[in-house]
Amino acid sequence: MSKILYSLCLFVYSYAISINGFTQTISVVTEDAPSLQYQKTSGEMAGPAAKLIEKVFNESGLSFETRVLPWARAYKEANLVPNTLIYSMVRTIEREDKFHWIGIISKPKYYFFALKNTEIPSSNNIKDFSKYRVGSLLSSASYSTLKAQGFEYLVPVTTAKQVFQLLTKNRVDLITANLTAFDEICQHHSTECSQIKAIAPIEPLNNRALYFAMNKDSDPKVVQRLRRSYQKLLKENKIKIL
Repeated sequence: MSKILYSLCLFVYSYAISINGFTQTISVVTEDAPSLQYQKTSGEMAGPAAKLIEKVFNESGLSFETRVLPWARAYKEANLVPNTLIYSMVRTIEREDKFHWIGIISKPKYYFFALKNTEIPSSNNIKDFSKYRVGSLLSSASYSTLKAQGFEYLVPVTTAKQVFQLLTKNRVDLITANLTAFDEICQHHSTECSQIKAIAPIEPLNNRALYFAMNKDSDPKVVQRLRRSYQKLLKENKIKIL
């Protein structure tokens, strides 16, 4: 038997054993969101969401490897590649059938933000903001929601830093962000946070939570094991929804 064929057989056998024994390494993708998860210079993941994910995997006995990517790339990979887990992601109607939703991480409040020197009136009607230029992360729930609401002047970018730059350089009138974590996120990406103010809630998003989820074609046994581990930790008060 050639070395190549032997190596191939060994790989297939090892993969089958790892699946049956729940020891395969799961690919985890996420974005840099300092209030929830971020990567230290050492490469270690930090933040409350990252710690929650780590506890769930430790409880499950599964190994995992995390990569921090721009949100659009992380979402695309999780959507296309089986056995890929993504966090922290808003559970929306558009995404519902594309993933296995394992557990809630947090319940954020999304708002429109503007520079303090602008005169944009607050409103509870989301349509009142459709005439403005709005900066948002590409493939984010905010972007998808506003697009579905008929917003014609959306300016999508790939990183949170670019979102803040759009606003502070007056390239957009509004941006979208999580109100409860705004200070920490802004300070991580901008030096002009004191010049930014919250304008109004994005109501269609504020009854939805952030989850961790897996690609729809992932191994059902892996999905079930992670879900059970999450529920067990939650019941035992070893983790909590943020």
